[in-house]
Amino acid sequence: MMMRATTVATLLVLTLHATREAAANKIVFKVQGFVKMCTLYKYPKNVQAYATNRLKQWRMKIADLNNLCEDFKILTKKWRKVPDVATLTLIRLLRHEAKVLEHKYQTLAEAAPLAGSLSAQEAGTMDEAAGIFYAATKSGGGGKCCLEQNSSISKVDTATDLTGCITEESAPVAAAADTPAVEVKPSDITTKWTGGQITNAVGTGSDCLLTQTDGNGGYIDTNWMASGIKWAGGLLQFRNSQLTGNTWTGTSTSLTSIPVLNAAAQQLTTISTKWHHASAAIDNLLKLKEPTEQTFTDIDTNEKVLNPRGQDKALKVTKEQLEQIRKK
Repeated sequence: MMMRATTVATLLVLTLHATREAAANKIVFKVQGFVKMCTLYKYPKNVQAYATNRLKQWRMKIADLNNLCEDFKILTKKWRKVPDVATLTLIRLLRHEAKVLEHKYQTLAEAAPLAGSLSAQEAGTMDEAAGIFYAATKSGGGGKCCLEQNSSISKVDTATDLTGCITEESAPVAAAADTPAVEVKPSDITTKWTGGQITNAVGTGSDCLLTQTDGNGGYIDTNWMASGIKWAGGLLQFRNSQLTGNTWTGTSTSLTSIPVLNAAAQQLTTISTKWHHASAAIDNLLKLKEPTEQTFTDIDTNEKVLNPRGQDKALKVTKEQLEQIRKK
């Protein structure tokens, strides 16, 4: 009798569990619902690459400025006469600009590793979320999937719609080492998303593999997607009622609820003040190393700029003088 009671209880539990599992198999997600995440985390992936690219450019300019300075020093010695004021001013200015840019270089070099690592950590949480849903879709048999095409019940067959997120082999898309030429700005990851970008993420199919419950309740309860389940470091929060409402956390108002994104945003705000440097003056000077005629702009500076202990005295090198010096 005891055994029969135990058997009945076990069957009852299994029946209830099966019912619960069946009830959970409701939701898949439109690929377009992941476009926001793909758009967002391509920026932190480029932080380290952009900083590295900027450092390489600055290193080359510092070397060019110093080389020009040394070349003119050697040249003035060959003249065996006191150089004119314009040439002396130019030599001092080359040395000054090289030192200023060297300081900028060191400051950025110190900030880049932390900013890059935190940004990569943030992107990694999104890589993981995209990878899980994509892998579940690729592995789903019998129509079971987690990601579907925009307006159909068919599951995703290739990674085409996840460009920038994950490849067909379920490998995350990495940033190129030195290609980003566009500056990554804090607003790129803190801008509030519009309603159209944070709603209607639910698809029309069913049987998403990730909605399967295990003996302990698994990911999901009987209300399809339980409120409070978060992915991608808290950026993506699945709710009940078929994911309607504020499915995606609004980044501009809820950064503190997404620790990895908040840390990346703070570091990006810090580093974005360090990778700016006015290049017009330096670019004007670097024309001196060109072998052909150049179009220069006048240089207006001050003795106190080149020598903080010097007197307040205006210094000028005209564009005509620059061209004459270049010819030497």
